[in-house]
Amino acid sequence: MVSEYIDVSTNFAKTVGIPGTAVNRTFEAAGGTSQKTAALSADTMHVLVATTDVRLAFGADPTASSSTMLYPGMVPLWFKTPHEATGTYKVAALSQDATIGSIVITPLAGDRV
Repeated sequence: MVSEYIDVSTNFAKTVGIPGTAVNRTFEAAGGTSQKTAALSADTMHVLVATTDVRLAFGADPTASSSTMLYPGMVPLWFKTPHEATGTYKVAALSQDATIGSIVITPLAGDRV
């Protein structure tokens, strides 16, 4: 039994969250250097989209490499930064192949995130 539903017409912002200012970061082709974002807001839900398949790493000083998490391009990845990571939580990215790409990370704010 479903105890909640999303009423998109009136409750979208409360249910999904209000988009904040996006962080854009270009990343290099495989064999290049891992690129990381500036620090993200702590205790905040984010959605990440990459333009191509990407290797990702998360943390205070992350480095993406051929052995870190592989995520497909153009598929949203939802994640929440830890509340204790004020001013330190970053995302690093490196392409899976010879393609140069970018990631866009958008924070969400609302009472359900």
